[in-house]
Amino acid sequence: MERCSLSILGENCVLETVPATVREIASGSGWRVRDVVCHAKVGEPAFEERHERHVFAVVKRGVFNYHGHSGRTLLHGGALLLGNQGCCYACGHSHSDGDACIALQLDDGLYSEIAATQAGMMDYRFPTAAMPVDADVFASAIAFEIAMKSGDELQRSEAVIRFAETVLQNVSQGAPRLRVSIKDERRVGDVIKFIEAHIDEALPLNTLANRAGLSAYHF
Repeated sequence: MERCSLSILGENCVLETVPATVREIASGSGWRVRDVVCHAKVGEPAFEERHERHVFAVVKRGVFNYHGHSGRTLLHGGALLLGNQGCCYACGHSHSDGDACIALQLDDGLYSEIAATQAGMMDYRFPTAAMPVDADVFASAIAFEIAMKSGDELQRSEAVIRFAETVLQNVSQGAPRLRVSIKDERRVGDVIKFIEAHIDEALPLNTLANRAGLSAYHF
């Protein structure tokens, strides 16, 4: 990930170094997969970067804010982050320390081929920074992760293509954008932290709804 020369949030929000550990898991013709672990703490300034490739990132853990050209959203474990090549963005942590993602990065050539088939245009741009993960996307994401860990070269390449195809088909057909108000963002962040802290306990719906200050129906 490259540093961003176009400030989104202002110079005071830019760190000198990005607080993340990046490890390459696998790569192939036109793609690579990285394990990205961010070590930023709650309250630290947001940092800015630029997507050097087209990005499909599965958030493994953590809660963080993402602010880019396609809007501002709250990301958490199980969410899918989408990044357009060349676009600047900023990430910040208002709710919990750090996060971890597994990020698929596609070169423009491979992305354009898949986008032409699944979205109807080679230069398709993600209209949103995140998308809800439905059953098809979830199944594809799981298969993708398994292939990265234990598959051979052919299995990995096939899983990459299937994952990218499924996401592009889903998002280009009008999947709803994730729009979260600041108030609800705080509620979501607080509930996720509560779940992580009590992961071995039974957590009834009413308990979580009360934590968020909502009725069970609205929660």
